[in-house]
This record gives sequence, C-alpha cells and structure tokens, in this order.
Amino acid sequence: MAMQYSSPLKIRVPYVSIWLVTIVPALVFLGTMGLFVYYSISYFNSLEGAENRSAWADLGIGLFNLVGSVVTAIIVVIPTQMLTLAIGRLRKVSLSLDGSILKHRRRKIDLSQPYSSFMGAGVTPNDKILTMIYIKQGKKPFHISLEDMDRTHTLRHFKDELYIRESVLSTEYGNAGYECDPEDTTHSEFMSTLLDVLFENRSINTQYALFESFPWDKNPAPSVSYIREIDEAQSGPFSAQLNELKQNIAVTYGNFSVSGDYVIIEGHLEGKAATFLAPLGHAVATIEELHYVGVTTTSTPLKQKEVCFVHGTDEQGKVIKITVDTMPADTLSDTYLQLDYFFQFMLHMSKKR
Repeated sequence: MAMQYSSPLKIRVPYVSIWLVTIVPALVFLGTMGLFVYYSISYFNSLEGAENRSAWADLGIGLFNLVGSVVTAIIVVIPTQMLTLAIGRLRKVSLSLDGSILKHRRRKIDLSQPYSSFMGAGVTPNDKILTMIYIKQGKKPFHISLEDMDRTHTLRHFKDELYIRESVLSTEYGNAGYECDPEDTTHSEFMSTLLDVLFENRSINTQYALFESFPWDKNPAPSVSYIREIDEAQSGPFSAQLNELKQNIAVTYGNFSVSGDYVIIEGHLEGKAATFLAPLGHAVATIEELHYVGVTTTSTPLKQKEVCFVHGTDEQGKVIKITVDTMPADTLSDTYLQLDYFFQFMLHMSKKR
C-alpha cells in the first residue's frame, strides 16, 4: 500500500541561481585580473626608460602581474560573491509537494515516473551541517538543501545509509538551488516528506538502480590477497579461474566486473594493457585528480582530469596501481556514476576485512 502524505505542502524559499554562484563571481574574478594587468602595464610603461627595459625586468613584471592579479581577484571576488548571494536570497519562490508531484518555478516533477536522484547529509567544508537533495526528470535539475538537518534525521526518512552521500556542498561552493530555512518547521517537514516520497519510489530512481546493482551485502573471502595479472592467451589455473568468474558475473560496467570475491579489471599497469584479478577486501579504489599539459595550435594550457585507479600488492608484495578508466567531465553521466559507485563499493568491501 502506498504511503499517505499530508498534502499539499507549500513553502516559500530563496532560489540561488547559477548566475549568482558561478557566472557572476567568475566574471568578477576575470574582470579584476584584467583590470589589474591593464593598469599595471600602463604604470610600468609610463616610467622613464621603459622602452629600454631588460628581458629580466619584463619577466619580473610579468610574474608580478600574474601573482598580483590573482591575489587581487581573490580579495575582490569573496565579498562580491557573499553580496550576490545575499541579494539572491532576498527573492523567494514557491515550492509545493502534493503526493508525488513536486512543483517548482512553473515546472513539475512527477516522482511516480522514472527520475534520477541522489541525496547527501553531512558537514560542508565551511562546517555547516547540511542535507541536500538532487532530482532530475527531463532537462532541468532540481536541487534543495536545509542547514542543521543532520544525517541521523535524514536516515529516518531515507533508510539506506550507504546511498546517502557524506560529502555535501552549500551554495557558497557553487551549488545553485533552493535554500530552506532551518528556523522554519514547515521547511523541515517539506524536506522530510520529500525524502519519504523518494524512498518509497526509489525503485524507479535510475541512479538508485545503478547503486543497487552492486552487491553491497557481500562478505568477501578471496583465496589470495594480492592482485594477479592474467594472460588469457595461456592456459593454467588462473586462466581457468578467470573463465569461471566470467560466467558468474554479478555486475559489469566499462572496464570492470564484479564476480565472486574478485573484480575483473581490463586496465593498464605502467602503461601496459592487461587483465587483472583484484581480491575484494584487499584491493582498494581511488579517484585522483591528475594535471597534464594539453597542447593546442596556439598554446599549451595546464588541464586536469580525474582517473579511477585500483591499488593493491602483487604476488611478491610490491605495491601496484592499476589504471581503470578516466572519469568523464559530466559528473552525472552513467559512466561517471558507475566508476564512482565502483570506488565506493571497493572502499566498503575493504572495511569488511
């Protein structure tokens, strides 16, 4: 029987747009840097003997402009962002929740139909206790948060601790969305009821289905604790074990598959492509940010990417690091979420040792 909710629930909350949390601060930051460099160059060029400056002097001025413009931009953008957020919070909009129908800014989300959603409850980098909810159905996402709603409260309404993320970010960190008032009990009731609806309808949440596909309840007991490289072209006990594991795969995405007490990885070790068997509970996964130089026709800018690795030891006890895959730029894409849940699953298995 479907759960009955008090309905409809209506609240008025501030909506902090992407313009206020990202675009305006970015424009202010870049504009401040540009103005600093412009006036700095104008000043140094106006000095007597500027046309006879040495290359070392020009290099020093260039470094001064780089460091000075960044520092000045940071000093200017922080109070500017606080001001734009304060202005944005003055405007309030209506939200309503009527059963499984969520309405916001002339848009409607029907939570009885397939959707994608995740939640987080924890402490932000600026030490605020926060619960946030993200929902997407169609093109436009819905994001709402409530300060002082702790993880214990959240788990009373969405009863799956592993699915509720611990890392959360408030609007000060670029998370555009609706901000509930912790002093208003109707806002807390709205968030609690929305969590109830999401938990009841979690079976049609595509992101929850991806999460649930991993065998979180498994108690791993692999026969070995080290990572093995398997040559599929050769016969032997390890190849036979690999073939058996491939016939009993529980979950498979991209370059990894979970089967029995192992993960089969089609990855790279020191640049060499190979197939590996990683024992659950002993091997761990990480997602790391790497920086590299991206060469273009006009410049060589420094870029960054996130890469998923699996760490463990080989048969000789040497620590090895296997590259699984590069994380897509879109953090809500299926591939990104598959790798992210793989990382969380490996971490969870390691805690069961």
